[in-house]
Amino acid sequence: MNRKARIFLIGTILAISGIVIRRTGNANLPDTSILFNLSHSQDLALYAITTVNSIGIDLEYIRPMNDAEGLAKRFFTAQEYNLISQLPPQQQQEVFFKIWTCKEAYLKATGDGLAGGLEKVEVCLKPEQPIQFMSINGDFQEASRWYLYQFIPESNYIAAVVVAGKDQNLSFWQINNTNIA
Repeated sequence: MNRKARIFLIGTILAISGIVIRRTGNANLPDTSILFNLSHSQDLALYAITTVNSIGIDLEYIRPMNDAEGLAKRFFTAQEYNLISQLPPQQQQEVFFKIWTCKEAYLKATGDGLAGGLEKVEVCLKPEQPIQFMSINGDFQEASRWYLYQFIPESNYIAAVVVAGKDQNLSFWQINNTNIA
């Protein structure tokens, strides 16, 4: 299905279901406390659903890139760029997408989207600890208010889910299109 067809289909579903897109860009079902976010890349889609706090999810297919270092210099913090620039090209791509998914999931959770500024969200990647936010707009306290979980849903994909608040309990379900008839 091409992009125009997907957009039309999603628009139709939104109109029929009564889903409300809030001013912040987040979506919810009317007359409920259900909040959700979605992301897709290639042939894979992820949905994040909650009744508690703002949520964002991002999914990226790890694909060959000609200029991961240049994109990191343009959109990432100086520390993130320095990390990527010191890696061999194959690792640059992987680390670039790890950082990107975290940033985009956060910006989707806040409703800011990419216009909110990828460079304002700093991610800390240290081998001895789980990936986490270092700062949001230079504010370490704000970064500590968000739960970040990164995972690999399938080979060659990377995903991140971000929820407002700490100590979140996440559950995962997988539905294959072979189960849908």
